[in-house]
Amino acid sequence: MTETPASIIAQLASYDEKSLTDDRQARTAALTLSEKLSTCLQDPGLYAWKTALSPLSNLAVRVAIDLDIFSLLAAESKPVSSTFVAAATRSDPALVHRLLRACSSIGFVGQSGDGGDAWSANAVTRKMAVGAMAAWHRMFWDLVVTAAVHGPPALRDNGHRSPGEAGFTRRAFGGALDYFGLVQSMPATNRDFNDAMTLDTGAPEPWFRWFPVEERLLAGLAQDDAPLLVDVAGGRGHDVQAFQEAFPGRGRLVLQDMAHAIGSIGGGPVAPPLDAAIVRQTHDFFTAQPVRGARAYFLRRVLHDWPDSCCLRILKELRGAMRPGYSKLLIHEAILPDSGATRAQCEFDMTMMVVNGGLERSERQWAELLAEAGFEVVQFWQKYPDSEGIIEAIISPL
Repeated sequence: MTETPASIIAQLASYDEKSLTDDRQARTAALTLSEKLSTCLQDPGLYAWKTALSPLSNLAVRVAIDLDIFSLLAAESKPVSSTFVAAATRSDPALVHRLLRACSSIGFVGQSGDGGDAWSANAVTRKMAVGAMAAWHRMFWDLVVTAAVHGPPALRDNGHRSPGEAGFTRRAFGGALDYFGLVQSMPATNRDFNDAMTLDTGAPEPWFRWFPVEERLLAGLAQDDAPLLVDVAGGRGHDVQAFQEAFPGRGRLVLQDMAHAIGSIGGGPVAPPLDAAIVRQTHDFFTAQPVRGARAYFLRRVLHDWPDSCCLRILKELRGAMRPGYSKLLIHEAILPDSGATRAQCEFDMTMMVVNGGLERSERQWAELLAEAGFEVVQFWQKYPDSEGIIEAIISPL
């Protein structure tokens, strides 16, 4: 049945202030209804037309980052004029006014005062003033958006089949490098990538707060030198550091990643400190896993970067290091619903396709991939349907 504005408003009215404040699931449902209401109230033709224009708002944000406008506004205690911002950034006042106006239209800065030329920081401005968020926007616009432009002709040329490894990156930038090779070849972008990977992205709480660590990992932990957990491709270690703080002294922890990531730990204001007890190890996950027989091998947002063919290679190396009947594979990723995927989930899926031929997967797709790699899914763990979950798997019994 087609929903009407009146029916959506009636559903929204069922939520009280307490539920919208204290209940994340209720807040998410209300947000989904609000987005439906916004779409429903718009003329379909105008909505379709405006969607084509939406990337241009991101252009304004990207240039504002170059001018450090968000940090400037966040540091001011009262609204300032575009002339003030232009002087502080040594930029054209007319251009700055247009940038501020565009950023205000999507809620990235506040606008007030007579004549409209009074600009101030709001909650989003302050988020944008954080180095890691600015890094994410720079990396996304400079690499992902550039590659996405090449998507339509690339898909026409290949007969509209899902792209393989490298997505549209090689076509966009030339040469033989895939997305990760390209990132590593560009020092500033490489720093942005590592900084961006530390972002919280609005996750309600760390995975180990809702995954039963005591029951699934610590119970039955072998009393030997094998590690409790190996964080495979864990970047600068923000996840494994948080796990160490939550479960101090419960077992040895290992952080693995490429040399450029391991070498950048603690290397700047965005890079988090790492407990000296956590073992740091340079490792390429397409090669043999050097840590044998750990209780858990943890991969967060790793496999979605790659098409199935590459994931099978990664999983094969992990399987060879695991102790049957003891070791567990924990995959921290999105688990897409069969219907009703959110806009953010779909946009991230498109992002993965663009940059490296990867994809976000449903329960069925995860189960099929893991079965092909010789694993069996024990359980899907997901606290909220719109957030990432844990796929718990073991080596398939013979």
